[in-house]
Amino acid sequence: MAICKTEAIVLKAHNFSESSKVVTLYTKKYGKCAVVAKGVRRPKSSMCGTLEPATHAAIVFYMKEGREVHTLSQSDIITTFRMLQGDLERFSYASAVCELVDRLTPLEAENRALFALTLKTLGELERAQPDEFLVLLWFFELRMLAFLGFKPELDMCTHCKGIPDKTVVGFSLPKGGVLCSPCAVKDDEAYALSQKSLDFLRHLQRVRTENATKLIPPQGATSEIDNLLHAFLKYHTDEFRDIKSLRVLHMLRSQCSPSQEDFEKS
Repeated sequence: MAICKTEAIVLKAHNFSESSKVVTLYTKKYGKCAVVAKGVRRPKSSMCGTLEPATHAAIVFYMKEGREVHTLSQSDIITTFRMLQGDLERFSYASAVCELVDRLTPLEAENRALFALTLKTLGELERAQPDEFLVLLWFFELRMLAFLGFKPELDMCTHCKGIPDKTVVGFSLPKGGVLCSPCAVKDDEAYALSQKSLDFLRHLQRVRTENATKLIPPQGATSEIDNLLHAFLKYHTDEFRDIKSLRVLHMLRSQCSPSQEDFEKS
C-alpha cells in the first residue's frame, strides 16, 4: 500500500455511509482517483468542508494496487472558489467542467496539462462576468479535446486539404474537422458552419486561458458554435452522453433575458 500526496480538484462526492463519502478527485500526479473519506460527514471531522465539488485541495491517500477506490487520509483546502459556490449559474458552469473531466478521463491516468487547464478554468470562472461563462466552457472543451487526442481540425479541409475561405463552410464529425464549401456540398451529413464561427473557433483554440474571455462570439453564431461542439463531443467520446450539468446550463440559457440572448441562448 503506497502513501500518495498530491494536489487535487474535487469532481464529485456522494454519501457512502452514515459518516463517510466516496469522492472522485482529479489529481495532479495520478489523474482521476476515487477515494473513501471515512468519517467526513461527522461535524468534528478535520476534512469537513474540504471535499465540496470544484474545491482545490492538498490530499494524502492510501493507494492499494488492484483497487479502484482508495482511502483518503487527509485533505486541506488550497483554494476555495467562493464565487462559484455562491452563484447558481456560475456553479453550473464549474460543475460542467468537473463533470466533463469525470466522464471523459480514465482512472489513474496522469495528465498534468489537463489538471492545470481545469484549475485555471475554474479560476477564470470565479472571476468572469456572466456573459463570459459560455466562452470559457467552449475554450475548456476545445483544449480538453486536444489533450485527449480529439483536437478538431479547423485550419484546412479534412477532405481535400484546401483552406476554407468561403462565407459558409462545413464540418464533418466523422473526419473530425472542417470542410471547404465545395466538399461540404458533396457531404449530405456535414454540419453547416459559417466563416465567422470558424474564425472565432480558430482564435479560441489558440488563445491562452486568461485571454479566452476577451473573445466575443459573432452575433447570431452562439447556437451554431454550441451545437457543433456538443455534437463533436457526443460523436467522438462515448462517455459524453447525459452530462447533467450541461442540461442545467441549457435550461439556464433558455431562461435568459433578451439582452443576454446572443451570448447565452443554445
